[in-house]
Amino acid sequence: YGGSDDYDGPLHFADFSRDLLRVLDHLGAAKACLVGLSMGGRIALDFQGRHPDRVGALVFADTSAGSPESRDPAKIELFLAARRRPLLEEGRTTADIAPGIARQLAGPTCPPAAMAAMVESLSALRTGSYLKTLDCVTRYHDFPSFGEITVPTLVVTGEHDPIAPPVLARRMAAEIPQASYAEIP
Repeated sequence: YGGSDDYDGPLHFADFSRDLLRVLDHLGAAKACLVGLSMGGRIALDFQGRHPDRVGALVFADTSAGSPESRDPAKIELFLAARRRPLLEEGRTTADIAPGIARQLAGPTCPPAAMAAMVESLSALRTGSYLKTLDCVTRYHDFPSFGEITVPTLVVTGEHDPIAPPVLARRMAAEIPQASYAEIP
């Protein structure tokens, strides 16, 4: 979303699935094997719920569909306020906050080149689009039940992933029929 044009109005999570459906239709793809990293995995999961006939297989890489505590409205508001404050009240830019966010997203053994690439990517985000996307993604929890997924699925995470830690990823894989789990040391 850093390289996309900005847009007016709020973002709805279903917008991502509609975009993906338009891409598949444009390419003439009846089905696709969807590989989603982080937020992309959440989009693939939502798409699976809306268009299961268009999904051939799934890979959820470093993806969290949330936990009971991540659905707590008070915790959601605190998290969003902390992300908004530097940008809206302190006049900072996404480039200013990118190093701190990257450190929160990366594991302790993240190579310097990967950290630099993540900081560069986060720095390119437009403030408005970033905040709309963060708000939309953080508040959205209306995913299909994992038990409804009927296609081969791989759930993969890193040993030190702070967002989709192994305990959550293993639980996710255990709830999905035909799922395999892989952990990257």
